[in-house]
Amino acid sequence: MSQPAEGPQPRGGTVARRRAAYAGLALLALLAGVGYAQREVLRARVAGLSARSWDVPDIDTAGMTPNVVDALAAARQAVLDAPASHAAWYDFAAALHAHALHAEAIEAYRRASALRPDDPRPYYLQAILLPGEGGSVVDSLALFERTAAMDPRYPPVWLRMGQLLANDGRMAEATQALQHAVELDPAYPMAHRELGLALLERGDTSGALLHLTFAANLEEDDYPTWAGLSRAYRQAGLNDEAQEAAERSIPLIEVASYRDSVLDDVLNRGVGPVHLERLADAYMKAQAWRLAIETLKRVERDLPGSEAIQRKLAESYAAAGDAALALAHQRRADELRTAPSAPAGTPP
Repeated sequence: MSQPAEGPQPRGGTVARRRAAYAGLALLALLAGVGYAQREVLRARVAGLSARSWDVPDIDTAGMTPNVVDALAAARQAVLDAPASHAAWYDFAAALHAHALHAEAIEAYRRASALRPDDPRPYYLQAILLPGEGGSVVDSLALFERTAAMDPRYPPVWLRMGQLLANDGRMAEATQALQHAVELDPAYPMAHRELGLALLERGDTSGALLHLTFAANLEEDDYPTWAGLSRAYRQAGLNDEAQEAAERSIPLIEVASYRDSVLDDVLNRGVGPVHLERLADAYMKAQAWRLAIETLKRVERDLPGSEAIQRKLAESYAAAGDAALALAHQRRADELRTAPSAPAGTPP
């Protein structure tokens, strides 16, 4: 075997080898670019085909007001225009949900989840809707648990999970979930109320009184809280206190809320009169009178013959300091109250 020659090598051989190396590198870069482009095209095609394989449901809008029909049509068109868009599917689901098309909303939330599995909102909203659409407690709990794993510091998840478990008779698990909601937000009236009621069912009278009293201090006009306190006092043998709590509850309604920003965002998308009236009620409770008036005027356009809307407008204008308009709406409400009822079958 011959040994390599010593000394400098001829320059011609070095240049040729370099040119070959550069050509090889260029070829590899070209092939890599083609491969990347092909992969991206393939990925886009798969995503597009997957999305297009989902039929975008038609919506039965019979009986809906024109503004509701327009809102639903716009949300549906956005999905048709961008079938692989998580945001489009989520917004479509929210529009369906806000207008009480719950079965269709559940399916749209599922498709949003498939496109972006790291967003906890569609799982959570499905879990809320499933029981009312014939879904199982097991399925709903699994979705709540998945949401809690992704966003463990959102108290309404634990509150709703606790309520679902309590309704299923699983009081020990319900108590644990509700206790966690209270730990996350100690000033959460509904969580204290539901924990108190769960403890009452388990025979823990002192614990029930503690949390129901806490709830009453946080939200003093909530009927279920005072009714629960009456039961707890009676169970503790404190009959006078039980009677006082029962009397306190008589004129009240349920006012404690979930404080659920995720669900509120969905429901606030409703443009029908019922949903707008609920939003106006929330503004009135918060004494945001101008927002209440603006929202009630939108409802008035759809329900011009509603005495209740006229009275809410009168109250809001009075609170906002506009006495003349308050009086005008009060008079309109009085006129509607005394007006004869329309014969059956008369168009509104």
